[in-house]
Amino acid sequence: FVLLWAGFFRDIEFNVSETPKRYAVYAIHKGSYAKSDVTIREVEKFLNSQGVYADTSFGLYFQNPKEVPTELLTSWVGYLVSDPIETTAPFYLLEIPAGKKVTTEFIGHPMVSAFKIYPKLMEYLKIYNYKQDTKVYEFYTKKSLGQYLINIEADIVAE
Repeated sequence: FVLLWAGFFRDIEFNVSETPKRYAVYAIHKGSYAKSDVTIREVEKFLNSQGVYADTSFGLYFQNPKEVPTELLTSWVGYLVSDPIETTAPFYLLEIPAGKKVTTEFIGHPMVSAFKIYPKLMEYLKIYNYKQDTKVYEFYTKKSLGQYLINIEADIVAE
């Protein structure tokens, strides 16, 4: 039952979609991607102090954890916001450009999504001759205890 709930048996389908411009407030996380929730909570506290409500967390992960030592992993994590806001270090505003992206949607636990989605995403990018080291944005909207609606978007760059 736990594997089913976490999304282990869900199929992954990709589409090429036009995505809207969005804004995210983030902080830089160094180290294990699995521990980025601590940094995400810091961003949430900052947003709360600014009177900004946000319910979709965000991550932009720069290295492949299978190829880079854990202590060297870098990610930008935080929350989507409806409009740009003023930030000061260690918090930053990112404009995520509109454009054509490879997209997928997954309902389950984030740790399962990483193992299910990324190998298939890399295969999809290769089949359609898209660049493998593209930016991949992850968006998480909590659905229930420990279960999320996870949207993945990868920039399309031809090889």
